[in-house]
Amino acid sequence: MQYIAKELFLHGNAYVLIRWRNNGSPYALYPCPNGAVSRVIVDSEWNKQYEINFGTGAEWHDDSDVIHLMGHSTDGLQGEPVWKYAAESLGLHRQVLEAANNFFNNSVRPSVYIKYPGKISKEADANLKIWLAEQAGGTINTGKPFWLTDGGEVSNINTTTAEDSQIIQGLGASVGDIGRWTGLSPIQLGDFSAAHYNSLSADNTFLYQRSLRPLLDSIEQEINYKLFVDGNTFCEFDTDEILRGDPLTQAQIANIGIQGGWILRSEAREWGGLPPIEGLDTPLQPLNMGTPQPQPGAATPQQPGVTANA
Repeated sequence: MQYIAKELFLHGNAYVLIRWRNNGSPYALYPCPNGAVSRVIVDSEWNKQYEINFGTGAEWHDDSDVIHLMGHSTDGLQGEPVWKYAAESLGLHRQVLEAANNFFNNSVRPSVYIKYPGKISKEADANLKIWLAEQAGGTINTGKPFWLTDGGEVSNINTTTAEDSQIIQGLGASVGDIGRWTGLSPIQLGDFSAAHYNSLSADNTFLYQRSLRPLLDSIEQEINYKLFVDGNTFCEFDTDEILRGDPLTQAQIANIGIQGGWILRSEAREWGGLPPIEGLDTPLQPLNMGTPQPQPGAATPQQPGVTANA
């Protein structure tokens, strides 16, 4: 899965070569680097073929011999890498970041100014700077009052400007851009400004539906179409861990399933990482559903220790 995700992001395509036995069953899967796939073409009957070269000469393979996963595509034959259509937004974010660095590095931003009624000497100015750094500089002196002599006054300067707000807003906008072409939520991208505990389950669902599910569907369909043609075997991803919500929601789901009879108590204990207990593998049956009647001709179950009459 990591190989497929990496290839799709960097190249827009992930290729896996299938090797078959004489009886038509697959026996090996070989990942193909994108550099080994020279061409992808279709013939007059729309059958896709791949020219693959592992360094020993080019070979042509039919579509049935190659698992091909691709991202966004403009021709239906090969996908485009994610970074290619994301480069514009990433480049804009880089320009904003460089502009922000230059702006703050080159700007003079004093937080206070000190005013005296008359002109002070250079010696007094130097002593005042040393004294001010000792009394008011650093985090240890935050909020600490100090007094000035000889009629000195201290005034605050508002250092937050409209330009600051615009730069901060521009830096934050890149999260939305990345989310649009990856299908990831701001929380998944590290923006926790709107995150809270109750949003964990909803965020996992968003990750599954918008980002992972389309990719997982493509992988499942391609593998099932190319490898498991008999219909008795199929590929399916287990997404229970991804969709796991907060403990309270999980407990409520397990309780509803146990009471409804479609979740076993042993399964609920397994989800919670608890050791198994004997006798919990029988599904519970709601009282309003009645007792199932035996089918005609079926053997009647006997209670332990009870012998049926001949």
